[in-house]
Amino acid sequence: MVFQRVLLELLFTETPMSNAKPPILLLSKPGMGKTFSLKNIKPELGNRTLLINCDSKPLSWVGNTAFKVYSAPCPTLIPAIIKKAGDSGDFDLIIVDTITVAMAEYTRRFINTEMPKYAFNKDDQIVSDRNYVSTSAKLGGIVDSMANWGKYAALVSEIVAEGSKCKAQFVMMGHLNSREDEGGEFIYKCPLQGQIGKQGLEGLFSIVMHATTLPLEKLTGEYNQEHKYLGTEESLEFTGERFVFQVAHTKDTIHSHALRTIQGLWPDGVRFIDNDLQMVFDRFDEVYKA
Repeated sequence: MVFQRVLLELLFTETPMSNAKPPILLLSKPGMGKTFSLKNIKPELGNRTLLINCDSKPLSWVGNTAFKVYSAPCPTLIPAIIKKAGDSGDFDLIIVDTITVAMAEYTRRFINTEMPKYAFNKDDQIVSDRNYVSTSAKLGGIVDSMANWGKYAALVSEIVAEGSKCKAQFVMMGHLNSREDEGGEFIYKCPLQGQIGKQGLEGLFSIVMHATTLPLEKLTGEYNQEHKYLGTEESLEFTGERFVFQVAHTKDTIHSHALRTIQGLWPDGVRFIDNDLQMVFDRFDEVYKA
């Protein structure tokens, strides 16, 4: 019921388009450049960026960055972290990297276990948000796994809801898995579980991009595009490939990839752009200028 309520709020909450900076869902297989796409963030934006690091990995490039990197002690705290950061006015960009790892941690702590694995502070007090955890008092406080699948969905939805309504640009990153559907075709989705996994996280975003690599010969051949948003050099020496974002469908991804975009965001014919979130934000500034 909580999940349905949050979903309805997301669907029917109106945002003034003149100031809209639509939230982004950025998906890829591991190692395809999601985090690396932050490398070119301008210093003035980097100074006002909060990176909620769920993967506990260092940034994937060497060099100084002004990002505030925060590792949440428990995934149940992520909605409150986003809300506090958004309300503070200190951040223009908030990133969750990655929702896949965060929800795998939730499953480990509160579903695939007998006793809940709460996070504690230095004073041995529980800091996990117990609004997202169900336990059975009659059975000595063991987890109620069935109820917690509903809490799982509510937590994902609240993370998206808080990111969508805060004034900062919101980016959620996630992993991408392929699975065979009933017709024998492979589809690519963010591998969340429970009801939210069945419905698809992608349905909660108006912009869904996939990060990947493509051979240069394919980008200049079958997928040839002539626009300023895609370079022509290989990203890694001797690979002959370039890291890209797929922002719109090709004829062979219509049924397999849950990509979403906003009409008019990119010029007609733009399918792939450089793996560069700063360029995406610059385009937002052009399209959504006051």
